[in-house]
Amino acid sequence: MRIGLDLIDLDDFTKTVQNGGQSFLRQNFTQDELSPGFNIQNLAGKFAAKEAVFKTGYLKAFKPLSIQILNNENGSPSVVSLDGVIIDSLSVSITHTKTTAAAAVIWHP
Repeated sequence: MRIGLDLIDLDDFTKTVQNGGQSFLRQNFTQDELSPGFNIQNLAGKFAAKEAVFKTGYLKAFKPLSIQILNNENGSPSVVSLDGVIIDSLSVSITHTKTTAAAAVIWHP
């Protein structure tokens, strides 16, 4: 079992998104992740989850577009391959406060 954890400051992330604009969003999130009604807290949580996946060692290099963080039918976040398959060996939890977003991922190889 391997564990990854990431914490994001929402003010810093907001500035990054504002400065990078659509280019930043396209480089880091799939269209499914950018569903209508997304907000900065949700995006920061998804980005933290992608970082946490990398920190488990599951990904050999940090390539944000190589995976998706999507909610499953129960509303819980899941790590999903680009072809839409939930990666069952990765469990993810995302949380938010007014100032931060955090994610923890457990990889069960």
